[in-house]
Amino acid sequence: FYFWWSWRNNVTGNTISRANYAFNFFLSPNYWCQENVIIGNTVHDSNFGLSLVESNNTISDNIINCSAIGVSLSGSQNVFRNNTINCSGIGFKVYSFDNDIDTSNLVNGKPIIYWIGHRDETVPSDAGYVVLSNCENINVQNLHASGVSISSTTNSLIAGNTLSGGQFGIQMLESSNNTITGNSLVGNEFGLELVNCDYNEIVANNISSNSYYGLLLTNSHYNTLKQNNVANNGFGKRGNDYSFPFESYSGDIFGVKLLHSCNNRFTENNVTDNNQWGIRVLGDQHDNIIYHNNFIDNGPGDRIQVSMLPPAANAPVANPSIWDNGTSGNYWSDYLTRYPNASEIGNTGVGDTPFYINENNIDHYPLMEPFKVPETEIPDETPEFPSWIILPLVLAVTVVVVVAIYKKKLTKHHSY
Repeated sequence: FYFWWSWRNNVTGNTISRANYAFNFFLSPNYWCQENVIIGNTVHDSNFGLSLVESNNTISDNIINCSAIGVSLSGSQNVFRNNTINCSGIGFKVYSFDNDIDTSNLVNGKPIIYWIGHRDETVPSDAGYVVLSNCENINVQNLHASGVSISSTTNSLIAGNTLSGGQFGIQMLESSNNTITGNSLVGNEFGLELVNCDYNEIVANNISSNSYYGLLLTNSHYNTLKQNNVANNGFGKRGNDYSFPFESYSGDIFGVKLLHSCNNRFTENNVTDNNQWGIRVLGDQHDNIIYHNNFIDNGPGDRIQVSMLPPAANAPVANPSIWDNGTSGNYWSDYLTRYPNASEIGNTGVGDTPFYINENNIDHYPLMEPFKVPETEIPDETPEFPSWIILPLVLAVTVVVVVAIYKKKLTKHHSY
């Protein structure tokens, strides 16, 4: 079923088998493809279940069995009820954060959590996919799901989750002051993406074996990225070898990329065995702090550990970032290949030849051995009270208990 410039149609009770697209709402001029009702249909053995880039449609009581993508949602203000999506590829992918989707919708047997404007809540542990929009202080912990997408969300914790088999392990848009820690983002198309996101903590995540890239920051500033393992990304599909039109990826393949992103702190990370590039730092970036990382065996052939390009074609050289802390920098596995005459300065563990990226970006104190990344304890849950409240509470309770004991003893003494 192909919809284009189509209003107020009812598509009900059909069985669709071996289709490329079972339902395709193609983008029409002025979004003139609305108020359609897709209800009670069954899709068997098809490539693509539902592609919906239009708005104000109702999708309910459908069963979608497919191999590549179950539902791809780009439109807004659509209503989803009681749909069952079973997909050996990507069950649910979302680009829009203003739809009415409740937990009656299942992806591979688990409910879709699609929250708009929620506060101070914990996502249910059986969630199959999580979407948060305009939310605050949300806990997303210990899930086995196909992905988490958040938009305009603050002060939330995403911790200890296994997120695999989706388009993104974690996708973050215009979100700030969140903590992303202890997650396993393995076997997705893309590991972790931040777009227009500031002041987030990305700590101790395993971002590995994703098809295209591991970690991408775009127009995102003042984030802390620490003790993450970014490994073996960019080698294509794993598992089911499926293909689908209009969904192919033609962008860069890399471990880490900072694009137009400034003042981020990238330290104590392992960036290992990624295809094409270990780290790319591009565009109008400046003043990123990058040290105590291990860049090991990234890139094909002669190994391309680091790539930096100027922000514009006529710019002579890339903007400066900081590649050491003044005494020690990063470990580069190709350091002695590039500088065969380099040697250690005393017993400092630092090489005597700077690792040159370009005239504005030099690791002055490259490490001779890999930096030992410390272990990080993953929080079990978000504290019920902010830490600045806990100490006064403890002191107050202690004072109350002491006073009560003193009064009791005093009363007992006077009773004699």
